[in-house]
Amino acid sequence: MRAVNILAFGVAAAGLAVAATGAPPSGKGGKGGNDSGPAYEVPTTVFVERQRRTPPRLVVAGNDSSKSQPVYQYENYAAYLHDAVLVSEGHGRALITDRADNPLPMILVEFWFDTDGKITDTSHVPLVSRPDWGCEALSSDGTRALYYDRDVSEVRVIDLANGDDTTLVASDPSQSFGSSCDYKSDDPLNLNGVLHAVVRDSSGARIDRIDMAAGSTSTVYGPTSADLRDFSIHYEGSNIALVAISEDYTIRFGSNFSQAGAAPVSIASGTEADFYCEGTRLLFKGNVRKARYTRVYDTTTGEAATYDDDSEWTPRTLC
Repeated sequence: MRAVNILAFGVAAAGLAVAATGAPPSGKGGKGGNDSGPAYEVPTTVFVERQRRTPPRLVVAGNDSSKSQPVYQYENYAAYLHDAVLVSEGHGRALITDRADNPLPMILVEFWFDTDGKITDTSHVPLVSRPDWGCEALSSDGTRALYYDRDVSEVRVIDLANGDDTTLVASDPSQSFGSSCDYKSDDPLNLNGVLHAVVRDSSGARIDRIDMAAGSTSTVYGPTSADLRDFSIHYEGSNIALVAISEDYTIRFGSNFSQAGAAPVSIASGTEADFYCEGTRLLFKGNVRKARYTRVYDTTTGEAATYDDDSEWTPRTLC
């Protein structure tokens, strides 16, 4: 059994209960697994897996979704995965909402796996509870959790090393930070990264870039009256290499925000786009002949293949 470590101490110090840690939830993935080849794969994908008679589970998988492994058992059927990050080799974190209570608890799930991809340990801890949400994300280095507090119009950030909950961005009350945020940070000690976020106001929805170090804000996409749901950024170092935007249930793909807005390449109908680590593949939720599937788009060939059926909710890459 792995101790909760400093994370649990910090969160407990902030007055929140700490969940017990221990071995992973029992059983293989809900699909029964594929008997061919190795029993496990190094996780590259995290998703909510629906089950027949019990609430869903949070699972991880590699390229073969049938070899999924559970890392968290939800208490309620209204389960959600906000974000997932590979913190270091063999160590991942996921930010979830388990909608068993009101106000809704935002929970950090941690999991560890060996070189074969087998889950060796898990833990989970509640971070904060709010009646509504927005901007839920993990920082790119996995050291912080973000959320939007609508009561005070602030993007808040929780330091996962000590549980400190502080203001990242104070917004105008006429605006709201919406369904998708990305915080690029390579410095666990200082809040000097770059936040991209869906922002909504009377003019519509847009994506803003907020540079903490420079103290500047600029709009990189929009505003638009379309249903701007989410986006994903693939970085090469500190530079944006690729962007995918989900707008009016269509995923638009480009090499940067300008191309994505001015000359978009529409991949397919879908939402919840998320780049794999290498940047050549894009995971998303899309339709095939009116059925809902988790799919993978190859940015080099322009072709999409089905990853799994609709038993998967809110798929995210582990990157």
